[in-house]
Amino acid sequence: MRASAPGKIMLMGEYAVLEGGPALIAAVNRRASGRWADDGASGRGTAEALGPVEFAIEPSPVVASVFARARLLGYPCGNDVVIDTARFRDGAGEKLGLGSSSAAAVVAAALIVGQVDHTAILDLALGGHRGAFRGQGSGVDVAASVYGGVFSTCSQPAPRTPLGAALPGLGLYVLFTGHSASTAEFVRASRACGRFARHAETMAALAEAGIAAYSAEKAEDFLEVARAYGAAMADLGADAGVPIVTEQIAAVMQAAAAGGGAAKPSGAGGGDIVVLWSRSPELAASVAAATDCTVLDVDIDLDGVTIDATVP
Repeated sequence: MRASAPGKIMLMGEYAVLEGGPALIAAVNRRASGRWADDGASGRGTAEALGPVEFAIEPSPVVASVFARARLLGYPCGNDVVIDTARFRDGAGEKLGLGSSSAAAVVAAALIVGQVDHTAILDLALGGHRGAFRGQGSGVDVAASVYGGVFSTCSQPAPRTPLGAALPGLGLYVLFTGHSASTAEFVRASRACGRFARHAETMAALAEAGIAAYSAEKAEDFLEVARAYGAAMADLGADAGVPIVTEQIAAVMQAAAAGGGAAKPSGAGGGDIVVLWSRSPELAASVAAATDCTVLDVDIDLDGVTIDATVP
């Protein structure tokens, strides 16, 4: 049996979702895949490459946590798994920030559950993911890996509203800054900020407006909200004393706006990826070249978690 799950990009709702606000999230076609190990050599909870790559991925505490939760829930899971997350890194082994830990958790949960039962997989993966990160995180990234597509939702578990894969007339591009960042560190620092609740409230209102514009296919309104959301993330970082919007990301945001588009950090910020929307397919390439970023070859993944029971 083999299982596969997509990565994610956060379109809007960062930080706000931690305080009960909404989020707009998408699954992308950088997928983790996994199988039960042929022998016990890998060690339970190992996330490593199945194919030929030039770097090794260390044993995953997230996958181990999924197994620990599965045992508590009474799942029979005595075998080891090997999970490949190589597509979540660049050629030099740098983490891209596309949700490798969430995808790995979902793959492990799918193998344990043994069938595409979205509710059971989400419950198991979500519990394991939170266990590994001491309860931090909204879980919307885990939900994206389970369900696929684009949707709005709140901190998990919560209902989701599926949305279109794209805004008519707007292209969505993902730029890698070349620098990995620690989501956990940025979240801890931001939540320690005395004005965090106020910042989260501001961003929640923006996320609601952005989701409404996206749902109504109002591209110009959405671009305006996306620009404002990026600015709100910068304000939070300034108050918290952490570079959520780095100089490089700020340059991407400014260049995108100057070209009639919009850009913002995707996720906690500080590096990793930036999402950019534009009516012109050339804008992303020109912005990336001017800011030392790379445009990633990713598309929206509509499939979510899959299982192939015919593969040994």
